[in-house]
Amino acid sequence: MAQGVDERTSSSMPVTATVPEEVGEERAHRHEGPPSATLAGLSAALDVLCADQSGLLSGPEQLGLLKDSLRLGARFQAWQAELAARIDVAEVAWQEHGTSTSTWLADAANLTRREAARLIAAGHGLARFPLVAQAAGAGDVLPGQAEAITQVLDDLPEDFAPEVITEAQQ
Repeated sequence: MAQGVDERTSSSMPVTATVPEEVGEERAHRHEGPPSATLAGLSAALDVLCADQSGLLSGPEQLGLLKDSLRLGARFQAWQAELAARIDVAEVAWQEHGTSTSTWLADAANLTRREAARLIAAGHGLARFPLVAQAAGAGDVLPGQAEAITQVLDDLPEDFAPEVITEAQQ
């Protein structure tokens, strides 16, 4: 059983989760390597959260839980976007399946082509603007906010000084 408090948020509610070992082990063996094992652990932890014990929490605890989960979701979405962009740049989908990243992603993850392209574009935006990527990775900005910021920065004239772009990211 894991217990702790996320010091980066205002929530002082303890987080307690018990992950059945057989669930974590089964999922960890699907793919080799630490990232897959980490995702398996996240999946198992999400299974515990989905057991919905929120009825046992007070109103403020429920609100804190929602706020913390939104921040965590934003961090995970930033990671997904950055991963999608790295896969796109490396042309992994083309090498493995003879198709574009957006087409592969749409087919493999049951996304629309527009959703897949948007995820990849969001990752490319984060790759171009590291301060925005850092804020998104920390959950300080939500995915829609990060996309809006990177789009505005992309629209700035190319002759803007780099220090102005850096300042604009802040």
